[in-house]
Amino acid sequence: MTQKILFTLLRLLVGVGLLALIFFKVGFIPIWDALRTAHLGYFALAFFLFLVSVLIAAVNIFIMVRPFYAVQFSAVLNYFLISNRIASLFLPGRLG
Repeated sequence: MTQKILFTLLRLLVGVGLLALIFFKVGFIPIWDALRTAHLGYFALAFFLFLVSVLIAAVNIFIMVRPFYAVQFSAVLNYFLISNRIASLFLPGRLG
């Protein structure tokens, strides 16, 4: 097995373990009741606002990079999403 597959399996194992710990400590019924009674409009609004904030941040980086490099916005957006994901994996909190 390659190192990438082992790392993916380890991440999956840790994620499933953490979910099992949460369900064990809190219980399945309270979590299910909270999800069932949650207002889906709030989730949709939060997701939309998250997307808007990502687009604004990518536009900001695009405006700063454009005078120095000929780069497309889609490439800047991809790099921003990847770097944001990597930063959230290794840093203890959010920056910026």
